[in-house]
Amino acid sequence: MLLVGKAFTETGLGFEFASKHILKRPPQSLKYGVFTPEFIFDLFTYGIIMAICLLTAFIAVIFGMYDGNFGRDCNLRYSESCEGVFRA
Repeated sequence: MLLVGKAFTETGLGFEFASKHILKRPPQSLKYGVFTPEFIFDLFTYGIIMAICLLTAFIAVIFGMYDGNFGRDCNLRYSESCEGVFRA
């Protein structure tokens, strides 16, 4: 899945031309290190968006196709009542 999902992005970055003066540019400030405020904001924003998408898909499947039946003891053993949870 990672290969399929990231292949086009990595290929695009590989063919992107670098700036002519990239090696003459000074390094970024190490005040924040790698975790700049923008990076942390993006991390939380994308995490929240992905969580919303995941929960929406789960709710749509479990309540739309399986009438909200979560089954019983699905962590212990497989039964027909757990089919909806495993599908979602």
